Amino acid sequence: IINGAGEILLTSIEQDGMMSGYDENFNQIIENHKKIPIIINGGCGKPEDMLNTFEKNYVDAVCASSIFFYSQYSYSDIKNFLYQNKINVRKN
Repeated sequence: IINGAGEILLTSIEQDGMMSGYDENFNQIIENHKKIPIIINGGCGKPEDMLNTFEKNYVDAVCASSIFFYSQYSYSDIKNFLYQNKINVRKN
């Protein structure tokens, strides 16, 4: 455990930029060992990738970038999708 860390942002280098979904094995390992909030990054290609990760309770938050640059999804589209699926999202 990292002393003093408020949360950890973890990126799966193997999935980063692939837009094929978050690394499920990576997420499960993290969930089994986490003591502080985890933000996962690397692999999101569609809103369902975020939803699946939240539904499995692997992480506390998700991070994404390629989905916004290389797909048809906007920030609002994804926030609305997650909200409609009962995932807590920031309104701003």
